[in-house]
Amino acid sequence: MIFQKSRELLRSPPSFRLSDEFIGKVKDSEKLKEFAINDQSTTVFLAQNKEYLLHTFRNETSKFYETRNYNDRNHFLAIYSKNDYQFIKEVPLSGAPLGYTKEGYIITLVNDNPNNFKIKFLEIKKVINS
Repeated sequence: MIFQKSRELLRSPPSFRLSDEFIGKVKDSEKLKEFAINDQSTTVFLAQNKEYLLHTFRNETSKFYETRNYNDRNHFLAIYSKNDYQFIKEVPLSGAPLGYTKEGYIITLVNDNPNNFKIKFLEIKKVINS
């Protein structure tokens, strides 16, 4: 047998918070799915460039649980000022965030079909309105 039933941890670190409500949802996949779709966003990663702190996150959808296609989730980018940490803007992403470059470009998945695989590099920069 490859998989075995996991054992529960006997003790968590003192500062680690884990609620009984969350444990109950994790043990019931339907409750967890409903919770993820209706009540909870998930951070994908944090990044930065010279001017901004970048927070990518997603909201689950029913469609994702049917297709298991990462682009069937709702993905977002929250942009914060690096100077004063103020929230600037939330931007929907058209593809699943995969990572970022050291220059602060966000890499997103455009198409995961092996015959037409595409990713996009998003540059986050200030736009001056005229």
